[in-house]
Amino acid sequence: MIGNIKKLSNKAPIILTWVPRVYGASLLNGKNSDLSYLDIIKNHKLTNEEERDIYLVINGPGFEENQIDDLKRELKGMEGVHVVDLHQYDWSEIDTGWKVDGEDISIKDFFKNMYNMSEEQRMYFAVEIDTFRLIALALSEKMTGEKGAIYIDFDSLKAIDTHIGKDITISKGILLGQVTVHVNQESGKIIKTDLNNDLIAVSCPSIAINILAQYKREILSQEKMCYELAERLSRFMQREESQFFTACKRLEEEQLWDYETKRLVRVIKYGLKKIECTIGDLKNGEIRKLYEPRVLRYMQHPEVSMNLGQFYTVEVIRSELIGQDESKLKLFCFEEDNGNYVYIIDSDLSWARRENLYHKQVKSELEKVQVDQMELEDLSLK
Repeated sequence: MIGNIKKLSNKAPIILTWVPRVYGASLLNGKNSDLSYLDIIKNHKLTNEEERDIYLVINGPGFEENQIDDLKRELKGMEGVHVVDLHQYDWSEIDTGWKVDGEDISIKDFFKNMYNMSEEQRMYFAVEIDTFRLIALALSEKMTGEKGAIYIDFDSLKAIDTHIGKDITISKGILLGQVTVHVNQESGKIIKTDLNNDLIAVSCPSIAINILAQYKREILSQEKMCYELAERLSRFMQREESQFFTACKRLEEEQLWDYETKRLVRVIKYGLKKIECTIGDLKNGEIRKLYEPRVLRYMQHPEVSMNLGQFYTVEVIRSELIGQDESKLKLFCFEEDNGNYVYIIDSDLSWARRENLYHKQVKSELEKVQVDQMELEDLSLK
């Protein structure tokens, strides 16, 4: 998956995508969200003086006809800004070998018909939107005439106060926005990475095509995903609980059991009970539990994650970095290669809202009591 192109063309476009969760769901407009996606596009193109073309790539079957016309009308007159229905293009190059629950599918037909499917039949929405962005990159040359492209999330684009970058080096064929590493102080080698797919720059479509090929046969429906995730969470929590209670015993033996430690232990025990309940609900096929904040947090761990599009995108770079010198980070980091990127601590998780997503203001499940927000991602107390 190594590209031969060392520089990303200054004409390589910016790609933004929108996949409605339900049929007719409009883009975020500042009324149904804190973000206005069209304003983000306008501001970046005009205020930030972006010279690259911007493509808003949509899943057309999820739109009412007048909605697409309204989008084009809203952006009409903005030179270098395009609204594109990805279904206008030939997907045959990437539309083979796809399976859901082991059954053969056409991925293009899936994105066309998904709005008529039950929740049980649908993919996890994060898989749908992350797969769609990779397909957009895979078909980007057909859309734009340029081999390379830069995908970016709307909230990540909003955070940039200048153009996205010029004369960008892309020596390994792919760059990500968020690339941070943890290094063993003795060996100087990378032992852990923190990566995200909110920005993906590729030198050619084959990079995205190869990522899709890594997981196109592994996709589960939400119905089957509930049971698989319950098993993964159970195994993960058994290990974490063991480490947690070992740490508690050590603290007690070393007489480090102060007030703050006791408080923290209570919070962790509460979190353990909550996740046990969630695992039980998943085993009972409760799809809504897939979108709970605590589940989203645990799915950040590779051994739990079932967000296949994100996992296999970042795995390309993780596998290149683990065990290497810290200096190798530069080969894959957009910022280190003349790109402009701002890491967002609290990225937009509005995709996790389900039923009437974006039709109306929905109370976010992320607004939980403080103790839920304090659940430890690492339970070991080390």
